[in-house]
Amino acid sequence: MKNTYQREERERHRRADNTAFILQAAENVFAQWGYSLATMDAIAAEAQFSKATLYRYFHSKKEIFLKIILNSLATAHRRAVEIYEKPLKAEDKMREYIQLIMSYYKQKESFIKIIFMEKQVLMKIFNIDLKGFPIKSAKHPEIPAEFKTKMENMSKITNAIIRDGIKSGEFRNVNVQHAGFVLGALIRGFHFSGPLPEKQFTVNDSVEIILKFFFNGIRNK
Repeated sequence: MKNTYQREERERHRRADNTAFILQAAENVFAQWGYSLATMDAIAAEAQFSKATLYRYFHSKKEIFLKIILNSLATAHRRAVEIYEKPLKAEDKMREYIQLIMSYYKQKESFIKIIFMEKQVLMKIFNIDLKGFPIKSAKHPEIPAEFKTKMENMSKITNAIIRDGIKSGEFRNVNVQHAGFVLGALIRGFHFSGPLPEKQFTVNDSVEIILKFFFNGIRNK
């Protein structure tokens, strides 16, 4: 009985390690080639597994791509919760929180550009057509919902910090949902500003600029 349990534990750890290794290899391939040009063959080669072994873990590159996104968002959410639970003022929590998000965008820059800019990703994974309207398809309805839930978890942290700041008197009594939406738009817009800016800002510079304009709107003066 003990030997059986130990074998099962070793197998579980082996599969977990292999899964993590495959996802990291796949992320490298996606970052280099984009979603459209990436193949299961390329991912298997990068992971140094046979293609048959790869298919024992994942059925398609779509499944792999989504798993990378969801795992990444889950990690970001755990770190955001840690920030929220710190005994800090709301302003200080917000600073650390935005620092986390901007650092995340910077680290995952190539991958995030694929999510927001590549046609196949928008259509096949998020069921969004080129005009920004949902594709009328019942296929894999759980995928956009799962992604939406992860994003909503991050949004709840944003709103909680704003709400706490209002209660403590640091922030004005603003509409929490509206303030959270504006902050999210500021962060995304600042990061995905395209070729227009004449200079590239560091993460720290970006955080300070975003906070300056956001706090000027909600800080209780």
